[in-house]
Amino acid sequence: MLVARVRTGLRAPLQGRLRIRPEISQSRRSKSAIFYERKSAKRRHQQRGSNQHVHVSRGPDRAGWQLLAGAPPPHCSALGFAFDRRALIDLGIGAAITLVSMSMVFAAEYSAGLISVTRVGPPSALANDILTSIAVPLIEEFVFRCAVLGALLLLTRNTAVAVAISALIFGVGHALNANAGFVSIISTALGGLAYSIAFAASERIWLPFGLHFGWNYAEGRLFGFHLSGGAIHPAPFVQQHDIGPTILTGGEYGPEAGLVGLLARLVVLALITAWVMSAKRRADRTPMVRSATSGE
Repeated sequence: MLVARVRTGLRAPLQGRLRIRPEISQSRRSKSAIFYERKSAKRRHQQRGSNQHVHVSRGPDRAGWQLLAGAPPPHCSALGFAFDRRALIDLGIGAAITLVSMSMVFAAEYSAGLISVTRVGPPSALANDILTSIAVPLIEEFVFRCAVLGALLLLTRNTAVAVAISALIFGVGHALNANAGFVSIISTALGGLAYSIAFAASERIWLPFGLHFGWNYAEGRLFGFHLSGGAIHPAPFVQQHDIGPTILTGGEYGPEAGLVGLLARLVVLALITAWVMSAKRRADRTPMVRSATSGE
């Protein structure tokens, strides 16, 4: 009996300690689990932020491609004037596309005998009236893309409809220019279509501005064509004379009023569409690469 009481007395404190220790251990495990859960959540949040940063800097972001798919348009930061490394790429790509296209117009018309070159000026002629060469397309892009197209995107909630309407408005908006005609309106509308696609895809002004600036600069200041119905002053780099026929060259309106210029507009449209679609594929591929490397 004494031995039994001693055993019971010893067992009771031991059972008490055994009941307490699991509670302490469970408490410590809970705190540890909470700590690591918070740490893991913080790491995932940082990785998502890193993915978003890389995604935006490498090309037109998902919001822009959702616009092309017909999704409701998001807010365009600073009306599309956000400027960074991507803006410089957009400017360069846009200007390169239209410079190449207008060079093709000049080469085709010159080789076919539709124009004759009377004089090639000094390189300094390329910088003549450069501020006007920049300001005019920039103002037009702000009006027709940031304001008109931006408003249409919000009103129609349909990107294809908004882009088509804004392109038509852009073409008709040049109908009162000197020597304008049916071909020039169609050609200018095609140009507006290319610029609108570039704006809707990138949600910024810089890609369409690069396209517009490159076209105007190469057409007037570089190759000496009439620009939307007006002659270039002061003298352009290449001074030329239009031989015709007008249906091919556009005459005193410029290449946009001729069939050669109309074909060049289609080339620009095809090139900018190829560019934005390739940028879309790169943008779609970037998050998957990041997810694979992060182990999520």
